[in-house]
Amino acid sequence: MKVRLGCSVAVLALVFAGAPALGQGAAPGVPVAVPQGMVAPAPANWTMTVGGALIAAPAWQGSKTIAYSLFPDVRIAYRDSVYLSLPDGLVWNAVNQDDWKIGPLVKFRFTREEDTGGSPFLISGESDALLGLGNVGAVLEPGGFVQYHFHDRKFRARVELRYGIGGYDGAIADTLLTYSGRAAMVGYSIGARATFAGPGYTNAYFGVDPQQSIASGLPVYEAGGGVVSYGFNAALSLPLTRHIGVALFTGYDWLGGAVVNSSLVQERGQQGQFSVGLGLGYRFGWN
Repeated sequence: MKVRLGCSVAVLALVFAGAPALGQGAAPGVPVAVPQGMVAPAPANWTMTVGGALIAAPAWQGSKTIAYSLFPDVRIAYRDSVYLSLPDGLVWNAVNQDDWKIGPLVKFRFTREEDTGGSPFLISGESDALLGLGNVGAVLEPGGFVQYHFHDRKFRARVELRYGIGGYDGAIADTLLTYSGRAAMVGYSIGARATFAGPGYTNAYFGVDPQQSIASGLPVYEAGGGVVSYGFNAALSLPLTRHIGVALFTGYDWLGGAVVNSSLVQERGQQGQFSVGLGLGYRFGWN
């Protein structure tokens, strides 16, 4: 087995429920820039990235409390065909030609804990605003995606449609439009995104039934389907060596009409959701 090293950045488009403002959809990070004077390593059949990110984001989707989390980022990919990671799930580019990528995927969403509001990776900033609402269990989200690159591959449009099984049962969709490129050694990306979901999702995270109302003190609220959130994201990446890179990423989202009128958001949260993070990644490849 011959190992090749390549510069990499752990840019996280996280799907964890504990960091919803970073994007519920899974999207590959910004392109990695090879430092000037360095030759890009030969392509490897297998690549692996190991890293993590320190992220400041709302404790739960809709929260006004900022929490701090340390997310691991482990990615393994076979060519430009199949890849697996915590942020992106398991993805197969079944169709991968002429700027199109189409295929199935499966994502995983962690439990939302009522006593902390945060993910398993929370290190500071617990929220007690969810007390009385109960935990939302872990969710598997199988589905599919369509992605298209255009305008010299600088623009990328992606749509994902998934169905949650577990903590909520119902449909969810993510849309993303991104412009990316590089200037000298710095890679950059900026994009717009939106998430849509059915009442299975919106009621699990934003609904308040009569029993929860008694336990939490919040008015009863039944959420409908529609726009969950919409906003923008941006990232900068910089390779430090041939195989280590850093990334700074941020985003701002607004809760949409399907959930913004929830009594949970109106009394204990807010519509605007800001997030920022710093990631570090190490990548290597082999045949």
